[in-house]
Amino acid sequence: MMESAYTLEGGGQALVLLPDAAQTPDALAPLSHALHAGGLTVSVPALELGARPWRESVVAARAAFVRLRERHVCVSVCGLGAGAWAALMLAEEYTPEHLIIVAQESASVNRRARWEVRRLRRRASIDLFALSTRAQVLTASPERQAVRQASRFTRLLRLPAAQSVGSGELSAAICRRMGLYESAGQPEPSLT
Repeated sequence: MMESAYTLEGGGQALVLLPDAAQTPDALAPLSHALHAGGLTVSVPALELGARPWRESVVAARAAFVRLRERHVCVSVCGLGAGAWAALMLAEEYTPEHLIIVAQESASVNRRARWEVRRLRRRASIDLFALSTRAQVLTASPERQAVRQASRFTRLLRLPAAQSVGSGELSAAICRRMGLYESAGQPEPSLT
């Protein structure tokens, strides 16, 4: 099992996958492996929101992005749940090829994690014009919390409604957003 940050080397396009506050990189192993099978190089840093200050979490995300940018021309960022705020900060700093926000029902987190997420959210000042053409919001859960989070991000980024996807369709939706299936003419993988 993967309990710390990891990178799965794949094709020419790369993705930094940022976990939710209560998730470890290990929890994203099925999604990261499915994205890797779709042809991406995937890096999953350990944000540990709540276990450490938000600044350190963003440093881990930046380091993952910079490592991928050294080896890949096309690097995108995908943030799940609270990891979306770190993704927005990266997008503002580094202008990734694509920015994908996944609104999901977050697991219950401790008080410190909620506090760190709030602080991170306040720090994410976003250049809306620059991001709107490359951004997409996906909703991975019909739960009220996920729908509210998706609504917040679509308003913030001035985007149309979020695209709703099932958890088994998430990696295919991310790969489609990055244009992997159109350019290669390859079939979408069947994912769990």
